[in-house]
Amino acid sequence: MVTVNRRGFTLIELLVVIAIIAILAAILFPVFARAREKARQASCLSNTKQMGLALMMYVQDYDETYCGRMRGDQSGTTRVSWPVLIQPYVKNTQLFVCPSQPAGQWTAFDQRNTANQFRCSYGYNLCALGAGGYGTADTVVPLAWVTAPAETAAIVDIMGCSCGVKGTNLANTTCFAPLNIRVQGGSPPEPSRHNGGLNVIYADGHSKWQNDSDLMPGRRLWYR
Repeated sequence: MVTVNRRGFTLIELLVVIAIIAILAAILFPVFARAREKARQASCLSNTKQMGLALMMYVQDYDETYCGRMRGDQSGTTRVSWPVLIQPYVKNTQLFVCPSQPAGQWTAFDQRNTANQFRCSYGYNLCALGAGGYGTADTVVPLAWVTAPAETAAIVDIMGCSCGVKGTNLANTTCFAPLNIRVQGGSPPEPSRHNGGLNVIYADGHSKWQNDSDLMPGRRLWYR
């Protein structure tokens, strides 16, 4: 009769295996997370390219004038935010929701018809391209006033409202939800949605990813 020697794992061997698995997981999980975020970043960039094209079509249809953060009639009771103004050129509201912010962050308002409202994750550079408005307060910017449209931000993929302190006023309707950004004398957009940076649509319609360091106040990006 043959005797079989069945030797199991010792406790130390088992702990060593568990430690090796934990180390590998600690190394690989951040890599996988960055890869997933890179895919979302690419999807967001595709969306912003379409928004940039829509913005330029709007500009061409309205005497080479940017839309401003919102527009309205003389009374100010029919205000419409910029996403609603350019949405007819893409006919898709999902473009305005960043894949890294799937619920959107704020509502693009339309006082003419609230059924037209939808979620949005992006902000308009009102300091450079005009706040818009209604009546005599309507301040929009012609394309000819922008000296370097390929270097001036028009729309930015933002995390928080930058009307005041960075990352605050997340539901502040007095700054028209977050659908605008103020950088001259204010704060930059909340950074790091996409691997340490954000997607930016420029005033000439093209878009690209920018790292956090390029988004600070005082950069050429924020001025026309």
